[in-house]
Amino acid sequence: MFKVNIIFGLSLLLALLGALISFTGLYGIDGPFIIHFNSLGMADLIGGREFLNNVIFIGLTILIVNFVLAQRLYGKHAILAYILSWGSLFVSLSVLLTAYLISRVN
Repeated sequence: MFKVNIIFGLSLLLALLGALISFTGLYGIDGPFIIHFNSLGMADLIGGREFLNNVIFIGLTILIVNFVLAQRLYGKHAILAYILSWGSLFVSLSVLLTAYLISRVN
């Protein structure tokens, strides 16, 4: 159980770091910002701050749900708890990478 809690703690830390990067990196940008470029190098997806806030909120929600499920499953199915914890780490790394890339492009 200790390893699962450490992995979830690291996941939460990375997701909160992604939120901090997005809030500080996009501070002062009032209008829409570029989210994605097409193959020609032109912006094809433009969104507001709400888009990035939704990504962070959905990532944190997935972390919380996976943590609760892992706590419930650890007694009977420890391998599923480990799979959920590593999946949460992957989700938090994705949130961190998304926040970093969007804040650096803009």
